[in-house]
Amino acid sequence: MNNEPVAITGALHAFVVALIGVAKLFGWIHWTEDQTAAVLATYGSFIGLTTIVVRSKVTPVGKS
Repeated sequence: MNNEPVAITGALHAFVVALIGVAKLFGWIHWTEDQTAAVLATYGSFIGLTTIVVRSKVTPVGKS
């Protein structure tokens, strides 16, 4: 069982955003600046909502 779901969500978010940037840089995707901004904004909102849901499921655990 993982005790850090929010950290994993954050790492996944950073990876996907970086992947979109690399794909655009190398010409693998041909999105306009507006399309890129819209995809990143939508994805960021999704991750934000996911983080809220996941964070509400985590119970703080004291260090022994």
